[in-house]
Amino acid sequence: MPNLRPYQLEAVADILEKKKILIADEMGLGKTAEAISAKTVLENRLGHDVKTLVACPPSVAEHWENESKKWYKKRDQTESTIIQTQNYRESLEQARNSDFVIVGYPTLSALGDSQSAIDRLSGMGFQYGIIDEAHNAKNPESIRSMSVKNLFDSTEYLSILSGTPVPNSVLDIYMLLSLLDKDTFPIDLTNPRALLSNFYNMFREDPEFVSRLLNDRMLRRTSEEYLHTKFPDLRQRNLDINLEGEHREVYQSVYENDNIKPGSKLWQLIKASLDPNLVNPKFLDGSLRERIGRMESSVYNSLDNLIEEVVDSNGKVLLFSDLKQGVVEKLKERFSKYGAVSIDGGVSSEKINGNSSQREKIRREFQENPDCKILLATTVMDEGVDLTAATDVVHLTLPYTPAAFDQRNRRAQRIGEVQKDYVNVHLVKPKLDGLTPVVTEGVQELLDDKRRIINYLLHDPFSITKNDLDELRNGNTKRSKHLVPLISSPTRVILSHFAQLKMQGGGKISQHYKRYSEEAECIARLYASHWEGYYGGNTANLYTKVIRAIEESGDLEKILDIASGPFSLSRKLGRPVVNLDLNDHMLNTGRILEEQGMIIPGNTAVKGFFHELPFGDESFNLALCSLALHMSKVRTKSKGETINEREQALREMNRILKPEGYGIITLPHTLISPSDEADFYGGLKDLGFEILPFSGFYHGPDDSNFKVYMAGLRKISEPCDEPLDKGVLEWKMDKKLGKRTSSSSGNGKHPVQDQNEIKREIVTEFVHSGKKRSVEEMLR
Repeated sequence: MPNLRPYQLEAVADILEKKKILIADEMGLGKTAEAISAKTVLENRLGHDVKTLVACPPSVAEHWENESKKWYKKRDQTESTIIQTQNYRESLEQARNSDFVIVGYPTLSALGDSQSAIDRLSGMGFQYGIIDEAHNAKNPESIRSMSVKNLFDSTEYLSILSGTPVPNSVLDIYMLLSLLDKDTFPIDLTNPRALLSNFYNMFREDPEFVSRLLNDRMLRRTSEEYLHTKFPDLRQRNLDINLEGEHREVYQSVYENDNIKPGSKLWQLIKASLDPNLVNPKFLDGSLRERIGRMESSVYNSLDNLIEEVVDSNGKVLLFSDLKQGVVEKLKERFSKYGAVSIDGGVSSEKINGNSSQREKIRREFQENPDCKILLATTVMDEGVDLTAATDVVHLTLPYTPAAFDQRNRRAQRIGEVQKDYVNVHLVKPKLDGLTPVVTEGVQELLDDKRRIINYLLHDPFSITKNDLDELRNGNTKRSKHLVPLISSPTRVILSHFAQLKMQGGGKISQHYKRYSEEAECIARLYASHWEGYYGGNTANLYTKVIRAIEESGDLEKILDIASGPFSLSRKLGRPVVNLDLNDHMLNTGRILEEQGMIIPGNTAVKGFFHELPFGDESFNLALCSLALHMSKVRTKSKGETINEREQALREMNRILKPEGYGIITLPHTLISPSDEADFYGGLKDLGFEILPFSGFYHGPDDSNFKVYMAGLRKISEPCDEPLDKGVLEWKMDKKLGKRTSSSSGNGKHPVQDQNEIKREIVTEFVHSGKKRSVEEMLR
């Protein structure tokens, strides 16, 4: 038997002393050797054979057979049996005299419903257990995981092996802890979801309990530290690919379809981002539906160039995809000239007449044949196997867990059959317009966030917030804050977002954006890319006509856009202005639009509140506040005092305007009614404004759905000193909210719903709803 290194002997000693441990060493440090050698030492100490059970992915079952002959004391005389699903009873009979009994996770899933089948296996009296790639048994609600629990809870000694011990959810963490200490972390099989509340209670009482147990029971060593061998570096980069032509049309068609259930839509978007021909035709219109099977994939076209570069430099490529149908065989044929091979769930991992499995033969072909340049793999090759011939790893799609992502990279990065200094990792990142987020971005953000939260949990538990734990509550991708905005159509996300901000007040909105930065960035990008032809863009068409008419009678030297979004006024007016917004990302997106040439450069960007404008008195000739004033609160606390934020915003507009300066306010038409105008105008007059004749409600042409309210103001005096009477600046939405508050029948919805945009329409002609005259006529 080969000699173990000192750090490996440490692992064996830990198994004997602590009985149940997690070996989380990096790839290449010999976790398999440590676990197998512990059996020899145990038997020598106890003076009798120790029946041993190994649970592992089927892709590495042969590897365990081979390694047992290398590291167990019997060497070539070692007897191992791989439990087969198809001939389970025969396998069990053969296993009675085996030194190692090896069972794959799919077998545990297939037979786990049969308690008698599991009992027959556990009845062999296993004293030592090895769970390889333990993240495969993480969900206590799954048949597979509970089969693992049933089998290994009874073993006195247990080695849990995982090179990527980062779990995916709270349940995963609890499952790992339960395998290490079943008494402290019991699992009620009749109510596994109760684990969540148990975990939260334990965490509140003692945030360090997870890290404390793992520090005691986990070994985590690095190859550089213990082997003095440099682990191949990962050189990770994004492979940015612009979706073009029909590929772009298909993705947008699915993205904008809100009639697809979230789970299904997520998969359809992933398919659409990779290859438009993968999308279910029923979700496409007639012209695109007829083109299914004949459309070009922008991703595959870019992949052609990457593959050629790697092959020309004498490299090999390992491509991972979570999608099998329509991907593996198609790409295998596309890259046949490079000797492409593939391994998916249809390639058997079972030995044939005692010889290597079909899966192992293909793996060796990729490893050893210089003419075999490409291996296409699905999730069955995520773990355990050596694919170190690969110089480049391409992630066509991304998994939802950091562990799975890391495992895929480690197939090529490990210290194995082929030595090298680095591995190039390419993340396929489809793009639409540089602003509209694509689903792959959300998945990557989800992975990054899970990694951050779990690292906190293991190493810095006091940094974890309740929101962090909620994000990991059950690993549900459809409800992730990173993916929800990318599943709903952009118009629905935009409308829903701004509906939530009605009457919230500057302070609360600012806190929300600080707390949910990803949401703030997403809404800024969506708003910028879905503006022209939508409510914001059409409203801009209206107020731009007004501003240009005002400019004809006098120069508007300095203009302020309050709650500007991504430089909305400048985008339409064609000149730089001063932009103010609460959301940093709106201002950053405005800069991106400048860089793209969609907005003229030279804009000024300022973060601030509309009721606390950070500008000097009489600084501007015109101030615009479009589709934002209704987000203010009529009564709120500010610096210890109760203020009317809406009134304060209007006083601030007056303060920063020069004498005879202009103000323009627009509001969604559903939030204010004609009956509110008299009081509203009276309040505006008390605040020093003249109401200009073109003020009122406007709509588009008869076949248009567009409606909006606009008030035109001119500063003619300073505001009155005393506060305005209660209710002067209250509108339809405030009054309905008041009625709902006094009633007990609230249903949780906002009392006044926002405009319901049905489709994109560019509106350039506007009619005053009351006077039935065009805006041009109203401006004369």
